Amino acid sequence: MILTKQDFLTAKPRLLKVDLPDLEGEVFVKSLTPKQMEESQVAQEAGATGVDLLYKQVLACVCDDEGRRIFDDSDKALIENLPFRVVKKLADAVNDASGIDPVPN
Repeated sequence: MILTKQDFLTAKPRLLKVDLPDLEGEVFVKSLTPKQMEESQVAQEAGATGVDLLYKQVLACVCDDEGRRIFDDSDKALIENLPFRVVKKLADAVNDASGIDPVPN
């Protein structure tokens, strides 16, 4: 099938289910968009830390099973207080969904 512009406009992001035993549940993550990747690059060049970039990934990409964001940008304090292994697991899943290498240990 040859794709049309409309096919691209209506494409749904890839969702991955992530099991979070520390929180006794599961959640979905979606892939980063090219715009989000660019924003991360700009933030990194401006001096953002790796942890700040993890927070941004989690805030932007943790979603429900329909791809709707669970968090908004004002929820950073909530993410900052989660166990780091939870944040890292979510960020690794976002990277996997996005086709990029996992965050180093």
